[in-house]
Amino acid sequence: MNVQKNKDKEVRILVQRADRLGDVVFSLPVLERIKKDYPSATIDFLTSKIGNDFVKDHPLIRKTIISPANPLTTDFVNYLKSRKYNLYISLWNEPKFAYLGKKVGIPCRIGDSSNLSLKWLYTHPVFQNWRDFTKHQIEFNLDLLKPLKCVKGPLIKSIPTDSIIDEDVCSKVKLINADSKQVVLIFIGTGGSNAPIPEHEIKPLVEVLTQKEKFFVILCGEKSKMLSKIEGSKILNLLGKTSLKELVSYIKFCDFYIGPDTGPSHIASFFDKPLVFFCARKPNAPTRFGPVSTYFKILRKDYTCPYFCQTRKCTSDCSPYVTASSLHQELIKIVLESGKKKPVFSDSTIKTIHMLNSVRVMYLVNNRFDFMRSKKAIENATSRGLIIFPYLVRKSKTLDMMQFAIKKNINVIQSHNRMSVFPRLIQFYVGTIKQYVRPIYVNQAFIEEVSNKDYLAMYTKEWDKVSKS
Repeated sequence: MNVQKNKDKEVRILVQRADRLGDVVFSLPVLERIKKDYPSATIDFLTSKIGNDFVKDHPLIRKTIISPANPLTTDFVNYLKSRKYNLYISLWNEPKFAYLGKKVGIPCRIGDSSNLSLKWLYTHPVFQNWRDFTKHQIEFNLDLLKPLKCVKGPLIKSIPTDSIIDEDVCSKVKLINADSKQVVLIFIGTGGSNAPIPEHEIKPLVEVLTQKEKFFVILCGEKSKMLSKIEGSKILNLLGKTSLKELVSYIKFCDFYIGPDTGPSHIASFFDKPLVFFCARKPNAPTRFGPVSTYFKILRKDYTCPYFCQTRKCTSDCSPYVTASSLHQELIKIVLESGKKKPVFSDSTIKTIHMLNSVRVMYLVNNRFDFMRSKKAIENATSRGLIIFPYLVRKSKTLDMMQFAIKKNINVIQSHNRMSVFPRLIQFYVGTIKQYVRPIYVNQAFIEEVSNKDYLAMYTKEWDKVSKS
């Protein structure tokens, strides 16, 4: 089936994203792009229970379908067959969903071909290089539309809301905040997908925001023994008391947002809320899962731990920099800067900020003389936000060097002089032994005249080579 020849005809499309809330949020631009190029298409959305709660009223979706734990059962397959789909787009490349499109017999099937064992299940496989550290999850999702030749355009960030709930929440926010203070929504917890903001820092943060800074604070998220009893005339404590739709509306009507890397924070980002975004887990870099709001601050220092955020080894002390004071400072920066003139980040600025908060450079030098020649340039680059770890090769054991790369979450290896052995050993250890994102290697000394923007462009170019190869 050639879907492109049917742009003006009714095409029945099944889009699958059956995992966490944040992943479902990142899939919404796919629906917008499809509908823009295929206006007569009808779109059904196969998703998880929480995904259904979130998108069931989306205007571009004809029907949401909740996937059972095993979508390959005869009853569920027959149900999908009865809906007579022409096209299946599998955004989450989980094996059972790759097999699903084939088993249902949908004639045109699109999915990720990076897993060779699943490639044959798609009629239109699209290779996605997950080693490309610069690419956001939204971009990976949109790449799967290549076989449809959809016209590229600006990112459309739409969030479905319930108009009745919106009206109710809006009136509540106005009523409780009669003094027209600025409303800050703080989200608690992550549901286990990520590191949450430490609960013991929330109470002092709320105190300083409501007493010293005169904000009105809304607390949303999971129930908490420590925080559920927080009360005050300038506090609305909704921990464990909102449905997902109500939470979405409260996010919509707040002025500022503070939260960890989790679904509600991505919803705030799609609403273009100025936000403080905390992301600590090493695998969840901002380049892949960062906010796409036009104004935000990222709180991240992921280079203090010797592990790759494995739950069985992680401790509650891995993010000591996340304090009430640091969260308060970042929020005040946003408030002051947006008060003068509402700042708007361009797409390229967002990409740069994501990169500066994700790239970790291990700079290999043979001796102290080589390091001293680059010291001033390294200090300048670091003062502008680039994270660099100089490493003296000659006085180090090979194993220590490789473990250093793990501890500091290194994804770029750079050297003053061309080296062949050490970078390859680090790449092999991180990428193959530890099965993490393989670091790129660039042979370029740090020079004072070179800007951070140029370094990031150089790294991006190298990651692009990796993608093409």
